Amino acid sequence: MNIKTDPAERRSEFHALAERRYAEFLESGRSIPWEEVRRYLQDRLAGKRVKRPVARKFTGA
Repeated sequence: MNIKTDPAERRSEFHALAERRYAEFLESGRSIPWEEVRRYLQDRLAGKRVKRPVARKFTGA
C-alpha cells in the first residue's frame, strides 16, 4: 500500500479486508481468543520467543 494513498481509499481497503476476514470467520467458525492474542503480543514485546496462537472453533462468549 502506498503511504500517499488517499485516506478515503485506505479506509475503504481497511473495511474490505475486515469484511473478508469476518466472512472467513463465519465460514470456518475458527478464531483466537483475545486473551491469547494479548498474551502473545505482550510476550513478543518483552522479547520472548513464543509460538503463535492457533485458531480453533469458536464456542461463544
